[in-house]
Amino acid sequence: MGCNCSKTPPPEEFRKAVGTWRGTNSEGATVTFVLFSEGSFYYARESGSTKVSYQGPINKWSGGNFDSKPCCFCSWHFELDKPVDGPDGLTMEVNGVRLNYAGIPSVIA
Repeated sequence: MGCNCSKTPPPEEFRKAVGTWRGTNSEGATVTFVLFSEGSFYYARESGSTKVSYQGPINKWSGGNFDSKPCCFCSWHFELDKPVDGPDGLTMEVNGVRLNYAGIPSVIA
């Protein structure tokens, strides 16, 4: 299977998810997720001096899940829950980690 650089914008029910999201996973790592309206994303998990990050086009949405295959050697799958307004503001789960809305889409490397 080859590369797929096409971008698929989020479906209507996930338009509210466009933006920057931050939180902490169960191991204490800082998680940042950014969803862009044109159909791309950025994801980073940082703990101490270790940082893992992914970014690329969203090739396919299936409900709240999306797949990205930015190059011929890798592919990623992400699972999102719809954003919810609650006592802590707007929150959303990404791959099982609860994140808080931090504002418009931006990435600080």
